[in-house]
Amino acid sequence: MSSISAKLRIRNQYVRVAFAEFLGTCILIIFGDGSVAQSVTSSSSKGEFISINWSWCMAVMFGAFSCVNVSGGHINPAVSLAMALIGRLKWTLLPVYMLAQYLGAFVGASIVYLVYFEAIKNFSGGVMLTDPMYTNATAGIFSTYPQSYLTAGEGLADQVTQTVQ
Repeated sequence: MSSISAKLRIRNQYVRVAFAEFLGTCILIIFGDGSVAQSVTSSSSKGEFISINWSWCMAVMFGAFSCVNVSGGHINPAVSLAMALIGRLKWTLLPVYMLAQYLGAFVGASIVYLVYFEAIKNFSGGVMLTDPMYTNATAGIFSTYPQSYLTAGEGLADQVTQTVQ
């Protein structure tokens, strides 16, 4: 059995970390966005604010644990950049990490979209709305939007202070 696993082992470090970060980020998005999709499309009858928080908590844990032994479990381009800035990640590996994470997130979101396609279509009445002001807008499943009263300066302050914490 060990000879089979030795033959199947990916030896190239770049490919190994790319696959690990892709998988970890994909898992993160499937569990996290999946919980939001379930809550939104059921009008919170099958998931509320606290269940979304717990799902994202578990998503981060599952995503990081799935790749921590191979790549460090960054599962986020900002984490990878921070690791490169403090010298814990080679700069030559940074583009590999980031590309794998973006692709993993895209594939994870695509999977959630495909799984919830009919529910999203039913919830939104067949009209895919992005404006969070509409009660049947579903774009918030996959991204966040500022409130209409938020200025650019307040948005910048929010992102800087909340990212630093």
